[in-house]
Amino acid sequence: MKRSNYDCSPVSVQAGTSAHDILRLLYKHGSKRQSEIARMLNVSPAACTRQFKILCGEDWIEESSAAYEGMGRPSSPWRIRRENWFLGIYFLDGVLSAELIDFSEQPVWTKRIPIGTPDRRTFFLRVRDLTMEAETVATRKSGTIRQCHLGIPGIFGPDGRVVNSLGAAALNGNDPEKEFAEFSSIPCFSDSLYLCSALGNSDGIAPESTALVLTWESGLGCVVVSDRKLLTWPLVRPNRPRGIWNFGHIRVSDEPRHCPCGKDGCLEAYVGGRALREAHPELLCASDEELVAQILAGAPEAVRTIRNAAEFLAKQLYWLVELFGVDVIVFTGIFAEAFPCYKDAFRSGLRQWRTPEEVAMIGLSARPGEQHSRHGAALTAKQFYFYPEDPLALRGLGRLELRKSEPEGELQKNVPVFV
Repeated sequence: MKRSNYDCSPVSVQAGTSAHDILRLLYKHGSKRQSEIARMLNVSPAACTRQFKILCGEDWIEESSAAYEGMGRPSSPWRIRRENWFLGIYFLDGVLSAELIDFSEQPVWTKRIPIGTPDRRTFFLRVRDLTMEAETVATRKSGTIRQCHLGIPGIFGPDGRVVNSLGAAALNGNDPEKEFAEFSSIPCFSDSLYLCSALGNSDGIAPESTALVLTWESGLGCVVVSDRKLLTWPLVRPNRPRGIWNFGHIRVSDEPRHCPCGKDGCLEAYVGGRALREAHPELLCASDEELVAQILAGAPEAVRTIRNAAEFLAKQLYWLVELFGVDVIVFTGIFAEAFPCYKDAFRSGLRQWRTPEEVAMIGLSARPGEQHSRHGAALTAKQFYFYPEDPLALRGLGRLELRKSEPEGELQKNVPVFV
């Protein structure tokens, strides 16, 4: 695959550089004067001027309205240009979606391509096509794509390789960022879908609230979000990838019900769309979409199936709700479309462990459609550009190394540490 000639993100403005530090301040605090930036970074005006020249030369920043302050030369505040764009590419249930947003997070362009269950070559060819189309749009509208995020269902290792993707098994063992670099010079960060879900579905949730976002479809996943930040907990000596976003593959029974992940007794093996269809062949549903259609049409057996699954799911959430203090639960994924049909059954399941008054205080809602998570992929690209250390620390639950011990050269085994 031929590499694109589109040069969108010069290497001089990267995390760890002084110019990037200035961008972070403007991103966090809004418009600032050059003198204010110099004071905040504790650098000389001359050093700050050199970095501002780099940022101006690469079209990162612009002057806003001039403002005089006392005597002397006028001092104008600087801001990040809106024409700095971020590309999110999101793959789930056989559909590859892309969205471009500008710096103000407004969508500039969207596209979706159904590709089914692709092989590796087909997958990255379609990703290349979407990326090239996004580049064309950016060139035509005088925008500059600074960062891309490629979201893929499954588990990633700390090195960025796909460990276990149930939605695209052909990608297992591959490094999506390396593949992406073969055809585009846009910097790409690739990871599982939990970041897309966290950022894309936290809009409208009060900053002081803690939301549990449940993605319910063929599989089952969840994230906990507060103030647009993904919540997790510290792990002591983790030796395998796991986390709250892998909630669907926590064992809930010793019954030998096989899960596509390779284990038995996972929660997904009881409530995932694939599992529901296999457990109820009488429904004659070949896909989750067909099952949802039956539920919305009021088919008694289909409604009974989804209600029982929702009640069972709610009973498994007790420890999560208590651990994080969850006060909002948001359903996404294909089964979010049938939310009114199982909302009461889900509340009934929550009542097993909590009083009716406590359950009434938990807000329940649904966000059907893929557009929220697709938008979340673009938001992840923007967030990663400014703060790459946060998502990198979560990928594979930290980069693990063996700690050195005395004498020099010996390795203390089985003592992974976060770096």
